[in-house]
Amino acid sequence: MEHNLHKSDAGIRQVITTGIKGEMPSFGKKLGDPDVRQLIAYLRTLQG
Repeated sequence: MEHNLHKSDAGIRQVITTGIKGEMPSFGKKLGDPDVRQLIAYLRTLQG
């Protein structure tokens, strides 16, 4: 599985909130904006 962390924050936000059909559920109704921002910040720490 490849993780494309080279996307913009807006692109990552889109994936988090709408999901990826057949791969990842949508978290738009479960995570508020502050949570999504924190998740994006955490994902940025995973970049090598």
